[in-house]
Amino acid sequence: MQHGISDPGRPVADDPSSTWLRRVLFVFLAILAACTPARKEVQTDIVRRLRFEGNGGLLSGQNDLQLRTPMEQKQSPPLTFTWPFMYLTAPAPLSLDSLHTDARRLEVWYAEHGWFDAKVQGWELRRVRKRYDGRAGVVDVIGHVATGPLSLIRKVEVRGHGKQSSNTVIGAAMHRAPLKADTPFDLDTVHETQAIVVDELEDNTFAYAQTDLTVDAYPDENVVDITLDVIPGISARFGEVRIHGLTRVDEAVVRGALSFHSGDAFRISVLRASQQRLFETKLFSLVDVKPDLSDPTRADVPIDINVTEARFRRLRAGAGVVFDYYTVGPRANLEFRDLRLFGSDLQLEAKAGAGAIIGVVQDGDGAGSNVLVTGLGSLRLEDPWLAGSKLGLETGATFNQDVQFGTLPFWSIDADFGLRYKFSRYTTFTGGPRFQYFRYLQPSDATIEAARLQFGGDFNGTTYRLLSLDAAIAVDYRDDPITTRRGSYWRLGARQSLPIPPIGPAPNSGTPDPGFLYTKVEAEVKAFWPIKLMRRQSNFPFVLAGRAHGTAVVPWAKDAALPYPELAFLGGPNSLRGFRSNQVGPYDCICSYKSGRPNPQSNNGQAYDVTRTYLPRGGAFAIEAEAEIRYDWAYNISFAMFGDVGLLARNWSDIKLSSIRGSGGVGVRYMSPVGPVRLDVGFRPVYDEDKAAASYIGCNPLDRLPRGYDVLTSGRRVREGLGERSFPMALNLFIAIGQAF
Repeated sequence: MQHGISDPGRPVADDPSSTWLRRVLFVFLAILAACTPARKEVQTDIVRRLRFEGNGGLLSGQNDLQLRTPMEQKQSPPLTFTWPFMYLTAPAPLSLDSLHTDARRLEVWYAEHGWFDAKVQGWELRRVRKRYDGRAGVVDVIGHVATGPLSLIRKVEVRGHGKQSSNTVIGAAMHRAPLKADTPFDLDTVHETQAIVVDELEDNTFAYAQTDLTVDAYPDENVVDITLDVIPGISARFGEVRIHGLTRVDEAVVRGALSFHSGDAFRISVLRASQQRLFETKLFSLVDVKPDLSDPTRADVPIDINVTEARFRRLRAGAGVVFDYYTVGPRANLEFRDLRLFGSDLQLEAKAGAGAIIGVVQDGDGAGSNVLVTGLGSLRLEDPWLAGSKLGLETGATFNQDVQFGTLPFWSIDADFGLRYKFSRYTTFTGGPRFQYFRYLQPSDATIEAARLQFGGDFNGTTYRLLSLDAAIAVDYRDDPITTRRGSYWRLGARQSLPIPPIGPAPNSGTPDPGFLYTKVEAEVKAFWPIKLMRRQSNFPFVLAGRAHGTAVVPWAKDAALPYPELAFLGGPNSLRGFRSNQVGPYDCICSYKSGRPNPQSNNGQAYDVTRTYLPRGGAFAIEAEAEIRYDWAYNISFAMFGDVGLLARNWSDIKLSSIRGSGGVGVRYMSPVGPVRLDVGFRPVYDEDKAAASYIGCNPLDRLPRGYDVLTSGRRVREGLGERSFPMALNLFIAIGQAF
């Protein structure tokens, strides 16, 4: 066989891939040629770094980042002087005038944070690169500061000018306010306390509450006295509701979404809840709900609601790639939404998607293609405006052809009908019936054997039908569902299956399609606490977040089969992050061999192709707990340190201490327009499931290898049919959108 030989007398056609690569490289170089390097954009000097000496460290309340924030002089972005980023970033030019004014700004900043004697002693310029040939010089700027002693709050006096009822509210507000005696002075803390007092009064009928602040500083004694005069005003009620900006939406829809009526006691939290409910209707792109406080003698406070209607019809298209360690799946999606279907209160949402899964085995002997065409079709109708917007009804159907756990091709049809009832702004009930028809594609004997292991009991088919009743109640006290800093979330859900009479034999088996009779219960709680690990009383850069989640699937007959997708699974970006998705606990390995090759069981040394797929067994009982410490840094970037622990068992009798799994790690988040983009790195020890599969189905003894479990497997050896790895720690990397919980 010849490689790379061509006839010199004949033209050789370009490789299409190399031609495409050259074109991309040409376009990239053309873009760079059209841009100007960072050092040619500035005629004088560029500030590479801006730092300080004489201030405190990271948790001191006066670190370099905090001091740079109020300054007019900035430092250049990272990688400004690194190719090719030098063509894409804007450098920060040095301004001596700005540094002179920044010295005064920093001294004011220090005084507002308790250092009244702080002085900026001067600026030092350290040259990194000289100026030459039209290129700017590069300098580092070092600010030298002397902070002096930190002043403490000596006395906090709150003077109420109202009745006993308002003074009681003020006392409760001060109890949870961060402003305390014998703590470091911080002007932000004082203003935060003012806001808490006013907010508490406004939430207890005192709509016209005002405060007057007096700060007496004694730098010689390093103490500060705070006096807060509180004028609660009269007790108020909700008055006339005035709605502005409606063109197509009925006014009754807006009034039905409000959480109050005229004549109710004034509470600012109720106005905020009403604003949130108006946003949740999806009918408005802008909602502003505010009281008219122009007349402080008026007990009935008018409420002005200004809205901007959203586009009722929206068509979206998108594409992406899903990678789950074993397969690659390009996807394309189309979504249509109509919030006022035919001018009624009905909302329509339709989705369609198509793609492929590359690398999946579709039959037992491997003769078929390893590419599966996937598809998704969904149609949902919802009426959320019943019973004054407290009750909503929805129904829908979905067709899906995909791969289960990255290995088993299937198609399914789902149909459901549900209702949602809001008891209050915090508590919501959802429930209704659901039907599912599920079928595996091109099942082989190995697939049926694997399904028997995954489903348990006497299951030996490749299709099933499931009818169930679902119910759940959720209580949400979080301050924000996306960037939560305080509060809690509670949810309890249950699913009860209903038996369906057999309609005939299951495919590839002589037994009827089995029914399932079981009860599934899920419980979840999340809690968030802002914590202070800094001396600054007003700063809450750390949030301690915790989550506990439990699942129990109980069959009504002992050791009866359970639907595989209904089982509990642990591991993944929102579970135990030291494990890949669904890889906690035992699993089965299925081997598929290319047809037409020698019999792999013969062990005659002839070559053959083998594809291994790994199916987690899951469990009927699972409990997990996760904890995170989140730190808000800057530039919409935050960091996290986390620990996860969980237990997964096939049934109650399998629960034991050796089944406990744990992991920990670190992560970084970036708050993007679509939500937090999260990168987590999880670490964990090597467990029993990493050493071997629970069973090998259709595998040559030499092919019985466990699945890979980390990115540090270069030292893997195979001894006696088992994979051994030299590195005793597993590592996983997850990239996802949204917080872990």
